[in-house]
This record gives sequence, structure tokens and C-alpha cells, in this order.
Amino acid sequence: MARLWAALICCVVALPGWAQTSSRSDCLLSNRIQSAACTAQIVRFESQFAYVPQLASDAGIGPALILAVIAVESSYAQLKLTDRGGIGPMQITSVAATELGINDLTYLLSDTVNVQTGTRYLQKMMQRFGDWRLALAAYNAGPGAVTRHKGIPPYRETQAYVQQVMWWYLTLKSV
Repeated sequence: MARLWAALICCVVALPGWAQTSSRSDCLLSNRIQSAACTAQIVRFESQFAYVPQLASDAGIGPALILAVIAVESSYAQLKLTDRGGIGPMQITSVAATELGINDLTYLLSDTVNVQTGTRYLQKMMQRFGDWRLALAAYNAGPGAVTRHKGIPPYRETQAYVQQVMWWYLTLKSV
């Protein structure tokens, strides 16, 4: 699991507010963490999202997919709010929250609740569409758009989103 965190933190993204002194070679040299700065980042990340593997397992989703969605949605920023109404690490919208029975959006400010809610919504989209690519498209553009277009909608943003999440997923999976 430490290799997954190392790849995520040091090799692919720069997380807001974290030291950016470590490089890919600092983190993954003979599959061992080599720098103290990188180790500190990984410890912080592991504690921040330590619950993801259990949530993913409970939902029947690989943790790499949940982490990939978080990477694309918010770059792991806990309290990120967007002009489109997305909240937290998984950028939950009021529509998705309400669909899952959450009417008080302040609950989504808790990163644990946010990731749990996003995981449940992604699981629901997977059950509805039966395909991860379509589930991801529905997570991004809404299930109505996927149904209307009988597949991934022809929106550049959604097509790029699905590709980015799948790239992250495959990258994290291969670590």
C-alpha cells in the first residue's frame, strides 16, 4: 500500500500546501521511499484517506478507482468548493447528495462523509449502467446525459474526465 501512496503523492500530483521538494526518483527507487519529505507527505496522505480501502471494499470498488476520482475531481483538496456546486474531495453536488438522502450539505464538508457519499454514488451509477466508463460519465455529466446519449455523452469535459480517471486508475493499479 505504501507504494500506491508514494506513486500518488510524489510521482503524479502536487498536492496543495505540501512541500514539492521530492521527485519521482526520490519516491520510487527500488520500490522504496527514499526521502524524508516524501515520507512525511505519504504519512499525511495515508492518515487523511486511510478509510478509502475499507469504503471501497464495502462498495465492491477498487480503492485505486476511488483515489483516481478524488485526484481528478479535487486533486485531494479536502474543502474544495467549485462554482458548479461541487463540494469536497469527490466534488459531490446537491443533486447527487439529495439522491442519496443527504439534505444537509454541510455534512459533505467532512472528507470522510464526502468520500463515502461519492463512493455510494459511483456504486449506484455502476449498478445502473453496468460499465465503469459509463458510471464515470454519469458521475461527471449526470445519469440523464448518459441515458440520453446511450453512452458517454459527446461533451469534451466528460470525455476528458473519463479518460483522466481511467488513466489515474490504471496508473495507481500498476503500482
